[in-house]
Amino acid sequence: MAGDPVKDAFRAQLLLVSGIWTYKDTENPTPQPDIGARFVTIEWMDSPERLLAWGSPGSNLYKVEGFLQIHLKSPRGQGSAAAEVMARTVWTYFRARRFQTSESRDVRIVDITQLGGEVDGAQWVESLLVHYETFNLG
Repeated sequence: MAGDPVKDAFRAQLLLVSGIWTYKDTENPTPQPDIGARFVTIEWMDSPERLLAWGSPGSNLYKVEGFLQIHLKSPRGQGSAAAEVMARTVWTYFRARRFQTSESRDVRIVDITQLGGEVDGAQWVESLLVHYETFNLG
């Protein structure tokens, strides 16, 4: 079942670049992710819309700037190298990228930053912060 078009577009782009890494939906965590396997999670931090321009009724232009964190999780004991390589791959893929949602809305990556790695329980986690913007008519 389709969800929010912007989130769906990000998930699709992430699946294209991450290849064998599995995307895990942590907003609806049933079943729980297998911590013995490599997987990717996304943490969303959206901001409200801002009116940019008035149009005819129903045609105002709004801008949404949002942030998300991509977490690449690899089992400890397998080393951090795989997560570091995938973090660099994701960073390179999303840098200055544009793509469209299912509603033909453009999503533009403003900035992407590698946040580094840390141990989280039984996993090594590499994280990236993505700043994006999209525009809505309505």
